[in-house]
This record gives sequence, C-alpha cells and structure tokens, in this order.
Amino acid sequence: MYRAEDRHFWFVAKHRLLNDLLLHELKFSGKPRILDAGCGTGSLLASLSGYSIGVGIDPDAIAIEFCRRRGLKLLARGVIENLGLASDSFDAVLSSDVIEHLDNDLAAVKEIYRVLAPEGSAIITVPAIPWLWSSHDLALGHKRRYTRRSLKRLLFDAGFKEIKVVSFMSATAPVVIFVRLIRKLMRVSNSGETMTYDIPDLVNRLLLWVLDIERRLVIGGFDLFMGTTLVAIVRKPME
Repeated sequence: MYRAEDRHFWFVAKHRLLNDLLLHELKFSGKPRILDAGCGTGSLLASLSGYSIGVGIDPDAIAIEFCRRRGLKLLARGVIENLGLASDSFDAVLSSDVIEHLDNDLAAVKEIYRVLAPEGSAIITVPAIPWLWSSHDLALGHKRRYTRRSLKRLLFDAGFKEIKVVSFMSATAPVVIFVRLIRKLMRVSNSGETMTYDIPDLVNRLLLWVLDIERRLVIGGFDLFMGTTLVAIVRKPME
C-alpha cells in the first residue's frame, strides 16, 4: 500500500477527489485543522499539508511508521471508535475506506461527530453495492459494503442531519460488476485471495484520466448513478 498510494489510479483519483471536496466544503481563514481518521500509510494525509494542519491517527504501528517515512509528524496510534482527542477540535475530518473494517461502525462515526467542530465538515468513503461482496472484500478485511440508504442511516444515527451521499468510481464499476458476476456464476471460492496493486502502467494512466473526468463531474454537482465507492459529505450543526 505504501508503494502503491502515490501512483495507483484507485488511490490517486480518490485522494484528488477528497482534497477537492475539502476545499469546496471548507470556509476557512488560515490553515484548517483536519483529522485523517484511519490514515494508513499517509499519502492522503501528506496531500493535505499544503493548505492545512493535518493530524493522522491509525491503530497500526507499521502504518504510523510509514507515515513518518513521508515526513509526517502529527500522528497518533489509536482506534477510531475511541479517538482520545478533544471534542469540537477539528475543522474537518476525513475517513477514507475505514469504517467498513470495523465491527462497530456507528461508534466510529459518533467519534468523528464528537471531535468535529460545529459547522465543520466530514467526508467519509466506503465500498458500495453489497451484492458485489467477494473474496476481494475478504482479502481487504471488510465487514460490510454499504448502500446509500444504509450509509445515510448510519450518519443520521451518529448525529449528522446535513447529509449528502454521492457515487464515485462509476467508470470502473461495469468491469468490477462483470468480474464479480462471472466469479459468482462459476462459484469461484471466496477464500485464499490476497491483495495486489500490480497493474500495467498504460492501463493505470488511462483509468486515472477517466476518473479525473468523473471527479470534475462530482465536484460540479453531478450525482453519478452508480459507483463502487460511496462518498458522504456531512456537516456538524451549530449546537
């Protein structure tokens, strides 16, 4: 993951989208305080450094060490379900493809709500389309995939009232759906699969170009019909 994050289309396209959404959502003077909840090996957190004070938290000691290799310093080891950070302390919170790994996703989102300052924004991404569940999800350690309805209900139960959910990775969805359907029809085993980020460079660049177009559509307010990723943009109300 550390090697792939800066070049693989899936990471690069998503990180560009999240940065664009942050800049679109945040109304700030100076550098906003942004928490990357589940920062992994730190590529997304590093991309925030030009315009914010970015803080990363992750439960994995190896992930934190990789973040340090990127020169990141504002780091903590901890779980999202119990962040151990002050309430109302961040202007924005990111959590990219994290809560689907947790047994208690509601506790995690409640913690995101708690540490977010009033009128602050959170952006949360999750895998979509539950019937696409496959050995890929098992290899990644997923507990679930989400629908728009289930994600909105989760966010509402955590306290958010201003909720917007959009699809992303729509351009790659037909291929993913086709492959998963074939595997199901052929009854390919859902065990033993490992995760790899190997992809031919030409294919990687082509997919990134397509997803850059998709990203511009999302930023422009166009809600794509279906994608393998759901992106939730929420705002904490004044209390």
